[in-house]
Amino acid sequence: MRSLGRERSPRLLWLLGIVALAVQPASAALKGYAIRRTSLAQHETGDLIPFLGVGDAVLEGESAQGSARLLRLEVATDFTGTICCPAGGYVFQSVNSREGPAPDEVGLGDFASSIAWGTVTGWTTTGSFFCHAVPAFYCNLASGVDLSTVDPTLHSSFYDLGTWTFHGTGFTATPFIYRNFTSGGNEQWILRGRQRDRFLPVLPFAGVAALGGSLWALGTYNLRRSKQVR
Repeated sequence: MRSLGRERSPRLLWLLGIVALAVQPASAALKGYAIRRTSLAQHETGDLIPFLGVGDAVLEGESAQGSARLLRLEVATDFTGTICCPAGGYVFQSVNSREGPAPDEVGLGDFASSIAWGTVTGWTTTGSFFCHAVPAFYCNLASGVDLSTVDPTLHSSFYDLGTWTFHGTGFTATPFIYRNFTSGGNEQWILRGRQRDRFLPVLPFAGVAALGGSLWALGTYNLRRSKQVR
């Protein structure tokens, strides 16, 4: 009877692990998106600049509750180049940055339609900004950030990400104002996301723990049994 009880014990743990995974809410979802950022600079021509940065986002949705969490959002900008200007002037600009809000931002909605994030906080930027121009004021016109000036202003600690509308392969976000210019106007960012084909979801902790325990117990049992046979 003792050997039968020991034999059932690892099988019972294995069964509990499978059940723990199976009973997780079907509505919970974890998705990853590759980000493309474009910009609308209203202080100049009002034209959409087609491509300025890339990044990634990880979202967790709970459709049963109609809410979602933005676990990660990072936007990367890497640009170095020289722009020619009238009357023999020039602008050299170098921008290398990684920025985004604090994790675990909460929004309303789901992946089936849209998620309204509203204002996200804890926005931080790491990296470097450099602009050198002849004449010097061309840096402002080129949207460069000269650390010795205040125009354009540096990033805010919070932004209103608005609403992300989802479709079959990703989402499109409403524009949000990224910075204001003392000379008038502003720069808006527009985020677009494409769902990553290969994104591993996070397995429920309880199920993983139960499965891990069952595998350990089953291995211990088999080792003992092999010693007894010898």
